[in-house]
Amino acid sequence: MTDRTGKARLIDDHGPYDPMSLSFSADGKRAATTVANRANQTGDIWIYDLARGTRDQFTDERSLTMDPVWSPDGKSIVYASTEGAPPHLVRRSLTGTTSEQLMPTDEFRFPGSFTSDGATLYFRQAPWARPEVFRLDMRTRKAEPVLSNFLGRDPMVSPDGRWLAFSSNATGASEVYLQDLSGKDIPRIRISTHGGQFPQWSHSGDLFYLSSQNIVMSVAPRVARDWSDTISTELFRAPADTTRFAASPDGQSFLFITGKQGAEDSLFHVILGWQ
Repeated sequence: MTDRTGKARLIDDHGPYDPMSLSFSADGKRAATTVANRANQTGDIWIYDLARGTRDQFTDERSLTMDPVWSPDGKSIVYASTEGAPPHLVRRSLTGTTSEQLMPTDEFRFPGSFTSDGATLYFRQAPWARPEVFRLDMRTRKAEPVLSNFLGRDPMVSPDGRWLAFSSNATGASEVYLQDLSGKDIPRIRISTHGGQFPQWSHSGDLFYLSSQNIVMSVAPRVARDWSDTISTELFRAPADTTRFAASPDGQSFLFITGKQGAEDSLFHVILGWQ
């Protein structure tokens, strides 16, 4: 975990962690990530108390649970579960023992972010080669496409609900874009200039992302709400081998998942006579 200057402190190194699962709670006091179990090829979501550096297991399923997204009120987490089906959207209360299925299990679906009122969930739907972005009405459970003709990942809705930040490699390199959600015919805006991924919003409306040079970038419009002209600031270089990062709601702290090669990563197993 780092501050805006890059000063870091270690939260935990008792992985392995799912390289793409990391999120802050709305109050910034807790974080959730997936701790993998290589022995049985599963993984459960654990919740960290960031001040004390402690962690508690949240899910206990015979499957892989990943991509946790906190509800704005901090009372539940939506995540992707592979239990009995391809990754699908489920929700579990922090005080509950069972999960609630949000949509059918006919497609690969991964949660992205909630609107600030918790009424709408933005999520990514496979196929992997061309993932699409949808939004789900949490009351009616009806979903509609937001990005159906443009490859998009990491859908993150702005605090005011006006903009959707996402990353896409539609041009051949991953870049960060903004899509207007007001219904006006406004072309999508490319925010990153030389590569970017993992867009994140602060509560005040600042946008962060990780550049292709592994620099944490902060972006804000020169004129309020006009993202066609922005100011980009390099904050600090992220830890080496970062696979995921998350920005705290106040924009003052950042979490990183980093990866390094273990002893078993260099092993190649050959099985003979399996027929």
